[in-house]
Amino acid sequence: GGSVMHEHEVAHLDLKPENLVIREGDLQIVDFGPSFRVSGRKEVVKGFRGTRPWVAPEVGKADMSDEAFSPIAADLWATGRII
Repeated sequence: GGSVMHEHEVAHLDLKPENLVIREGDLQIVDFGPSFRVSGRKEVVKGFRGTRPWVAPEVGKADMSDEAFSPIAADLWATGRII
């Protein structure tokens, strides 16, 4: 799921229970609308993306400021929130 997505340099940025489905016994991530390609774990982006309350705190701050955040770290935070 998420590790494969990140290995292929894709950040989802809207991980939430509704975007996780089980098909034939496998967990799959769906709805890649706000996702985009990243050029590595150190890349940062600006601007709010995602669905509250599933976004990382730094993503929430980006809604009201010009602060940058790591999309990969934001995906990992959302995964922990879901679990």
